[in-house]
Amino acid sequence: MPLQTDTYDLADEAERLKEECRETAEKLAPLDAENPAAPRLQRRGNQLQSQLDGVRWARSEWDVDAVTLGGLTGGEYGHVEDELPAAGGSGARRVYYVAKGTVDAPYLDDDMDFDARIAAASDLPIGYLRWAEARIDDLSSVTEGNEPRFADWLADARKEQSTDE
Repeated sequence: MPLQTDTYDLADEAERLKEECRETAEKLAPLDAENPAAPRLQRRGNQLQSQLDGVRWARSEWDVDAVTLGGLTGGEYGHVEDELPAAGGSGARRVYYVAKGTVDAPYLDDDMDFDARIAAASDLPIGYLRWAEARIDDLSSVTEGNEPRFADWLADARKEQSTDE
């Protein structure tokens, strides 16, 4: 049973990702190529665009408005790690996590065993897999949402540094 679940409205997710893409582009645009932040922002923008493409694909392919994903418990995470082939890299790991962390979506049936779930998830576009993996990762956190996370602290520290200069 997942740690926590969330149902994601695909239209809302597309809007959120578009806004994050715009914000990332606005941060990147004034930087020159030698700025150490530029490659990180470029990677982030590319990741967001890939996820946006995956969510757009899901909206156009499926006759549903939302999917439900769940965070992995330690046992579920361990099961995924144990099931991964020895030569499995980050791509295989992503497919396995999405297979395990999907609660309700058009690509899965309720009676599928884990191998069938892996096969179904492996047929999804990489952009969708990246998006779903990111959401599953967020849901796997045990914070209640009230506590700041590292990304929050980092953003605050960067704001403080930019106003100090």
